Amino acid sequence: LNFNDVTASFNGINIAGEYENRTLINERVPSKEELSRILKKATSRGKVSISIMAFSGFRSETLGNYEGTDGLRLGDIKELKISDEIEFTKIPATIM
Repeated sequence: LNFNDVTASFNGINIAGEYENRTLINERVPSKEELSRILKKATSRGKVSISIMAFSGFRSETLGNYEGTDGLRLGDIKELKISDEIEFTKIPATIM
């Protein structure tokens, strides 16, 4: 009910774990060693996705939807210049 901005009074009824987010209860940040092992096993595309999420704080939805469309594109990185070589004109780069 709270999610839908509905206020209800249950007159003294207590619900155990009412405010717990059970989907995130056992979530944790991987250690450096775990992240290193993950990156070693990933494909090139996976390494890029994992690195963006691990080192920038982006969520997976930033990279695209389930089908891999409608997400971050190289053109969204303001200081990224692509010609014969790829270079950044400023670090850290701005994501638009």
